[in-house]
Amino acid sequence: IAAIKDQTDKLSFAGTGPYDVKATLDGEQVTVATNLDKLGYSLTSDYDRAKNALSYTEYTAPDNAGIAAIKAQTDKLTFDANNYIYAVATADVDEQAIADAVIAAIGEEQLVTVVVTPLSVRTQTTSSPGDAIKLWRYSKVRASFAVDSDLSGHDLRFIIYRADTLQKLTECSGSEITITAQSGGSLVAVEAADTKVPAPGRYRYVLRDQTIDDVICYGDVFVCDAPDSGTS
Repeated sequence: IAAIKDQTDKLSFAGTGPYDVKATLDGEQVTVATNLDKLGYSLTSDYDRAKNALSYTEYTAPDNAGIAAIKAQTDKLTFDANNYIYAVATADVDEQAIADAVIAAIGEEQLVTVVVTPLSVRTQTTSSPGDAIKLWRYSKVRASFAVDSDLSGHDLRFIIYRADTLQKLTECSGSEITITAQSGGSLVAVEAADTKVPAPGRYRYVLRDQTIDDVICYGDVFVCDAPDSGTS
């Protein structure tokens, strides 16, 4: 007991209870869970450079203006659902240069001459044979043409004009012209109001095809004078 007491007398306590044993460490490693007393600690010089990095001369500020310019350009890009960029290209093509190159490559002896055959037209009227059309004052414009070509769906125009001055006097189109497909061709019928009949005289006519930009047929128009019905 005396020996035990001799050892416990060496212990030193702190506080008034519960008591903490006072102890000193002689090189032993200690793991601290939470250190609330930071007195005596200091940061290394490496931390000082990190803390004051912006003040050192080797620091280079970012090119904010250049970054903004890049963003302005990339904002113009358009992407599809697969993140592919939509792009539009404008090509300046020299058609004549291409044609010249093709001719030079195949040689002139290989060129083909294209011959356009005129349409065969037979003019049909009830009062005049041949290619002349006879109209009467105060009567409707009526004429029909048997054309040896299918003109279904074409935009046709029937025009009466003065031969000496080329002044256009009448133009019929749209619902005034009926195209009926026939075996081996078409029947073109023109019927318009009597207000479109010019004054009595001799004129010229053309039947134009606006779809192919061509004249199907042409000829003379004779407008004869006669009293209107119901007049005295």
